[in-house]
Order: sequence, then structure tokens, then C-alpha cells
Amino acid sequence: MARLVSGPVIAWLILNEQWDVALVSLAVSGASDWADGYVAKRFGQSSVLGSYLDPLADKVLIGSVVAALGYQGALPLWLVSVIIGRDVVLLSGAVVHRFKTVGWRWPGAAEFFRITSISPSAQPSTARTGHMQSDSVNTSEGCTETSSSYAGNHEVAGSSKAYNHSKGSHGIDDIISSISSVGSLQHDRGNDQLKANVPDAGRASTSGTAPPAVFVQPLYISKVNTCFQLLLVGGCLTSSWYAWPPQEALTALGVATGGTTLASCGAYARAYMNGTIK
Repeated sequence: MARLVSGPVIAWLILNEQWDVALVSLAVSGASDWADGYVAKRFGQSSVLGSYLDPLADKVLIGSVVAALGYQGALPLWLVSVIIGRDVVLLSGAVVHRFKTVGWRWPGAAEFFRITSISPSAQPSTARTGHMQSDSVNTSEGCTETSSSYAGNHEVAGSSKAYNHSKGSHGIDDIISSISSVGSLQHDRGNDQLKANVPDAGRASTSGTAPPAVFVQPLYISKVNTCFQLLLVGGCLTSSWYAWPPQEALTALGVATGGTTLASCGAYARAYMNGTIK
């Protein structure tokens, strides 16, 4: 959060030509960025929220400082446009992708920015549906077992009756036919009850909850580009304060920064199209 605030503050210092304070503030912000990343990896404290806040803080810091340096004439306009434009494209793409994952609708701020899954205890309707399915299956099984038992008892009784009245040549056929009709009727009733009580398993969920946002892992080229950007703005500050490094070095550093900025933007687009970034 400190870096989110420090960006506009350093930009204000640059606009007021307080180069020394701006340089120290930038160094502290860069050191805090490195420390945050080291602690998160060293102690396993990386989180989904941090994966979004960390690059956002970097973009606010770099964008604010670059815009201020461009206004003061320390950076060429084309380089300012490339750096800020890349960040605008990436942020806009992230918002559009989030709208795509929630079905191109606005589910509310809480759902749109949700980064964790809903706990099972918060979904009682799902549990009740599961119990209803289990009860309906048990009921239908009971009906089927009853019909089978009923059919079996009548089969034995029918066989005994057919044996005692064997003089009727068509008695056995009539009894078997009636038993089959009773068993079929009970079985059909059991199936009808099962279809009525058990919902369609393939039906889409109507709960309306949006999927949580996924963990964001920055690409290697993006990390390299961030280093170049920090070196560039730091060099511009020291050049305005101490007249060092020379302008030729800043020009070469600006070209490298612009190149890696465009390369990182293309790398993110390529990774998204290939499905590497979800």
C-alpha cells in the first residue's frame, strides 16, 4: 500500500524539482518492492491478493514518476507513451478478461473482485439438493425392491395355484401374464418417482456466484522491464540533480526500456492466446 501512495508523492516532488528527496523516496520504494517479494517467497506468504496489488503498485509508481519526468522534459514523449500505454493495455485487458469469466455481466463489486472460493457451509442449497437426490434414490430403490418382492410372492402363489388346477390348459399362461403386468406397473411407478425427484445432473448452476480470481504470476520479461524502468527513472533523477549519467547513457537506457516494455506487452498477449494465462 505504501508504494501505491508513494507514486503520486514522488511525482509531486519531481514537478517541484525536489530531485534529491524524489531520488531517496524512489530508492526506498524500490527497496520495499524487493523486500516484499523476498519475504513472500522466503516464508511462503504469496497470495492471490498480493499477486494483483504488487504489479498494480509498480504500475502506479512507475506511471506517476514517468509522467512527471515527461512533463519536466527529462523523458521523451514517445517513451512516456509506450510505458504508460502498455500499463493501460494490460489493466484494461485484465478487466475485460474478468468480465468474460463472470459471463459478461456485473455481479456486484464483492463478486467481481472476489479472490477466494465460497466455503461449502455457505452453500446450503447444494447440500439440501444432495440429500434430496439420495432420499429420492433410496425411495425409488425401495419401490423397486417392493415391486420385486410383490412379484415374487405372486409368482409362488400363482405357481401353486397353477399346479393345483392343472386341468385348465391356459391357467398358467394367464397367471404369468398378470404377474408380469403387476411387476411392470410397480417398476414404471418407481421410475416415474425417480425422474420426478432427482434433478438433471447436467443442468448449469443457478447460484449466480462468480468464479474467484486466479493467482497472477508475472513473466520473466516483465521483471526485466521493471528493472530497466527503475534504472531509467533513477538515472533521470540523478542526471537532473548531479548531471550524471551523461545523456548518451540515458538515451541507450531509454531504448532498452522501450524495447522491453513492448516485448513484455507482446509476451503477455501471446501467453493469453496460448492459454498460459487463465
